[in-house]
Amino acid sequence: MTIPKTPKPKASAKQGCISLILTIALLLTGWQLARKFLFQHSIPDYYYTGQFNINPYALKVNALKVGFKNDKPYIWVFSYDKNFDRSYNYKIDIIDPIEKKLIKSVPCEQTTSITAGSQMSDFNWYKDFFFVGNEILGLESRNVDNGDIRENNETLAKKFPQLVTGIGKVERNSSCEDCVQITTKDGLQFLYFPKQNILIGENEYKKTEETLSGFNAPIDTTSKDFELRYMWGLTQKEQNIRQQLYLTKQYKYILSNSSFPSEVSRFEEMNKQVINIDSDEKRYQYMRTEKLVTLVPNKIFLDGKILASDKDHCIVLHNQTIEKDAKKIISCINNQGKVLWEIISPNFESFEKLEGQYPQLSGEIGKNQVVLINNTYQNKAACGLDIQTGKLVWEFIAY
Repeated sequence: MTIPKTPKPKASAKQGCISLILTIALLLTGWQLARKFLFQHSIPDYYYTGQFNINPYALKVNALKVGFKNDKPYIWVFSYDKNFDRSYNYKIDIIDPIEKKLIKSVPCEQTTSITAGSQMSDFNWYKDFFFVGNEILGLESRNVDNGDIRENNETLAKKFPQLVTGIGKVERNSSCEDCVQITTKDGLQFLYFPKQNILIGENEYKKTEETLSGFNAPIDTTSKDFELRYMWGLTQKEQNIRQQLYLTKQYKYILSNSSFPSEVSRFEEMNKQVINIDSDEKRYQYMRTEKLVTLVPNKIFLDGKILASDKDHCIVLHNQTIEKDAKKIISCINNQGKVLWEIISPNFESFEKLEGQYPQLSGEIGKNQVVLINNTYQNKAACGLDIQTGKLVWEFIAY
């Protein structure tokens, strides 16, 4: 006897629709997870949107900065995009330019103001960390290679007993380049120097600087209160655009502001003033006197600008001739006054849109590399050159 088969119920249209939605959702979730895994180290796509901001929601670059750790360069890209509610998202993308990969993205404070971008890029490189201190971000010190926080308002307040009530406000200090002003919640004010990790009252700082920086005051060059600073300079243009490059050295109070070297014409006069050292006062005066180390011989820099320097090297951007459309030259000079290399009209992609008499170029020097940073409005880029030969090591182009 044959048993009739029971017909299977047909799936309703509603069930089919639900299955389709679930399948699509699973596929999208899987794609997002795969994309996150496969492209987690991909460098973001940045866009120059032009003078008229053609695509206001594109990811744009506020500034590039570079720091070193163990002589390896790390690029910090300060970027932002706009939400549909007109607020802005700011972040820091930390990039390895040699391996060409994104190490980490660090989100910053969301704000409704585009001008906040300048405060986001207040980070400055010191040794192996970047530091910022302003009203939006407060106080932050982050590792140069991964962006992890090593110091902030909370950790600093625990480190120094003077800040026991907590940090109420952090802001720039107009009279001090390498420090920030901290106001505690109960109204006490201090200056914090991140490079030296020193916290000092503002009045105490002024009094100490005045005491230790006096021209005839006693000076102990072995003391931790003093350091020997090397300063590169170009002779003033005035009526003559033919500039010379020179290097000086001078003992300075460790917390004193960065300073520019004296004019070359003053050194002969300065040395005459202390030629007869017949007292302790004159000996201290001589020890404090700025001294000329090198005046680069037989080399003229037309309309020059120092891009980067340390005690061993100086990188100068200058013109080949006096015409407005003159070719640009990048020169590297060592502390003996020798020109190690020159690049005439650099044809690197990172310098593609160098325009104007004073392009937005800067630089940082590591142990074996110099990094040139191009923050021209329509060409955000950087490149690494061998410090001894000028050979191109790597390039990074945001746009």
